[in-house]
Amino acid sequence: MGWTGGDGLAGIAADLKAMTGGRVPVMLSRNLRAAAAPVPAAIRAAIIAIPSEGVWGDHSGLRLRMANCVTLQARTTADEAGVIVFMDTHKMPEGQFSLPAYMQYAEKPWRHPFFGDRERWYGQRAHPYFYGAAAQLLPAASVAVSVTVTQIANDLTGG
Repeated sequence: MGWTGGDGLAGIAADLKAMTGGRVPVMLSRNLRAAAAPVPAAIRAAIIAIPSEGVWGDHSGLRLRMANCVTLQARTTADEAGVIVFMDTHKMPEGQFSLPAYMQYAEKPWRHPFFGDRERWYGQRAHPYFYGAAAQLLPAASVAVSVTVTQIANDLTGG
């Protein structure tokens, strides 16, 4: 087999794309999406598990609103495929867009009105929730890439 697409890695990539009919990004996207599918649920569970310090069992619903922000997107272009799991804070109510970041990153307690009562303020500690739950994606993504490479090799060799 000769490399006709040019020199180096770019030529190999062009030839691979031609040999597989451009299916590589689609295959990779499908496998990465399958690998990432459990991650949003794990992040949502980590958010819901954040302790609520409401009095008498009251809570503001912040954890549920934050859990609703967890988003999985897959993208496939002619040259690449990938998935991203992120907090779409535009799903938060007006004035609360930054609360998921505060809950994840705040180094010292942040203050907010106690159930909207601007006469009483409450200190809120951060409870990191995202990266620990999302870390499970890394080994699964590695397996997804390996599976894709094996599928491509089998397609090319007829195996």
